[in-house]
Amino acid sequence: MLEGKLALVTGASRGIGHAIAEELGRQGARVIGTSTTAEGAKKINGRVLNVRDSAQMDSLVESIQKELGDIAILVNNAGVTRDNLALRMKDADWDEVIEINLRAVWLLSRKVSRASSSLDRARL
Repeated sequence: MLEGKLALVTGASRGIGHAIAEELGRQGARVIGTSTTAEGAKKINGRVLNVRDSAQMDSLVESIQKELGDIAILVNNAGVTRDNLALRMKDADWDEVIEINLRAVWLLSRKVSRASSSLDRARL
């Protein structure tokens, strides 16, 4: 079903992202996983990506497209949790959650959509 399709999974070095990347691979997809650290990326034979860095996202999508072709599947899995009562949450914590869990998802989805020539078949 996914044979040969190219998938990009953010936050793939551990947890849910790792499990998603493995399952996509089992179903025949060619998977590129990302991690925030070189160590994590090496563990999954993936790429380093800071989802807070728009230029880094541009570079990643461009390099993947040049090397492997259009990204057909995007799993925006990277995320953070800063659990706290609203009255106790620091502005910096709130900003980080929004930047990583919301803004980065939108930016990377848009970048992959724009870069993909096969949008009718892409899954974000």
